[in-house]
Amino acid sequence: METLLHRLWLLAESRPTDVFCRHLTSFGGVGTVTFAGLADAVERAAMGLVALGVRPGEVVPLVADNGIPAMTAFLAVNRAGAIPTFMPFPNPRQDPAVFAAQHGPVFLRLGARLVISSHPGLDLPAGVGRVALEELVVAGDGAAAVLPAFPGTDDIALLQHSSGTTGLKKGVALSHRAVLAQIDAYAGTLGFGPEDRVASWLPLYHDMGLVTGFLMPLALGASVVSMSPFDWVARPALLLQTMAETEAGFCWLPNFAFGHLARAAPRGIRWPLDRVRAFISCSESTRWETIETFLDRFADCGVRSEQIRVCYAMAENVFAVTQTEATPKRLPLPGNSDHQVVDCGPPIPGVELRIAEPDAYGVGEILLSSPFLFDGYRGQPDLTARCREGRWYRTGDMGFLVEGRLYVTGRRDDRIIVYGRNLHAYDIELVAQSVSGIIPGRTVALGLANHVSGTQDLVLIAEAEDMVAPDELRRRLREVVTASFGISPHRTLIVERGWVIKTTSGKISRTENMKKYLDLIASAAG
Repeated sequence: METLLHRLWLLAESRPTDVFCRHLTSFGGVGTVTFAGLADAVERAAMGLVALGVRPGEVVPLVADNGIPAMTAFLAVNRAGAIPTFMPFPNPRQDPAVFAAQHGPVFLRLGARLVISSHPGLDLPAGVGRVALEELVVAGDGAAAVLPAFPGTDDIALLQHSSGTTGLKKGVALSHRAVLAQIDAYAGTLGFGPEDRVASWLPLYHDMGLVTGFLMPLALGASVVSMSPFDWVARPALLLQTMAETEAGFCWLPNFAFGHLARAAPRGIRWPLDRVRAFISCSESTRWETIETFLDRFADCGVRSEQIRVCYAMAENVFAVTQTEATPKRLPLPGNSDHQVVDCGPPIPGVELRIAEPDAYGVGEILLSSPFLFDGYRGQPDLTARCREGRWYRTGDMGFLVEGRLYVTGRRDDRIIVYGRNLHAYDIELVAQSVSGIIPGRTVALGLANHVSGTQDLVLIAEAEDMVAPDELRRRLREVVTASFGISPHRTLIVERGWVIKTTSGKISRTENMKKYLDLIASAAG
């Protein structure tokens, strides 16, 4: 029998005074917790949950910013016999009503009776209660509740709801066995162990933040220095300063973050980063132009190409699928030699990959099989069945293999990734159609690669009922999209009726609309 809790309790006994987490607060302070301190707080918070009526097997969502209280609450839910799941913390720019509309149905589908959150303005569905993170330990002190036995190895350890919009509708169920097996295999690939330290601003509701900035260091007895993603966005150099001061050896970043650091970090400061073992690019396509900008900007800090790694990962496999062991290779994009594809490395131990229905260039859908695969999408057996072919999982990503190394070329569906946020074109289009004056069913959202920012730009095209006030329509579209998703379109194009191209079956043709838009841009530039 082995679970995340068993590993924490062993560390609390063998290394009670070792610090597990240092969290940098928004006010310049530092909170710390040892392995023994964390285990004690988890036990007390679990007593509070049981006293509040939490029952074994039920799902308890956590709407929490990064920090020690969030980590404590997550493990306390496990200790109470329930299933934790992190949800996105509300963006300050996001309309609370929109946030409630997006997440309320998810809470109800999960059958949640209690949400753990310190957000005072959280609007929850009727019948769903809220308890603040800080109140859990207090509620447990003096409680007469009896805690259940530790969960079993094959019990569900967590539900992972990926960041983004439609991703929230899919709760990836992961057992303790899958989580620990993935962590052990991935750590072996990296040479990651108890002496290592991770620096992370990644949100815990994202699989990259959850695994690399919390669960992997915990399970292996390593340590982590964490900060809020909101603080990092405001002060990106805080990450570099922290890595230098704490000698953190590992840092996982989405591609856009490399570019953000290169652009926004103040010049004239030399952080000693030569001892960092790996800056690992993950969660969105790695663009080598962005990495080169990062390398050039921080060369005087000791950053070298040998420190750059790339990982291909997904929540359905707990996290890592492949991992480069050295500076990634680059190959021309099949069929388009003007663009390069960055090597994502070979599969980690236990993972098998195959390419389904490859085209003339060898590009096809990436299928994977591993001992870490998820148990299914919570409450969605039909969706689970559609994604599985025996022991193989259909990732929806497109790519090819060369000498056993994976190169990812794109997505089978219509996902748009903007600064690490996974957005789906259909959701954006649906929101845009709610604006008076826009023709329903005649909007298209596109994601265009921005080689300067290292991410994708969101372009929104909408047909207007008339062209009397296009500027006003453009303003209202930007407002509604920003309020709904926390991201403003890079460009909003108001077009006349009939501009948007549809297939013969009446569906939006994204390929043809992308081509039409690019032709429009090219003709305007010419």
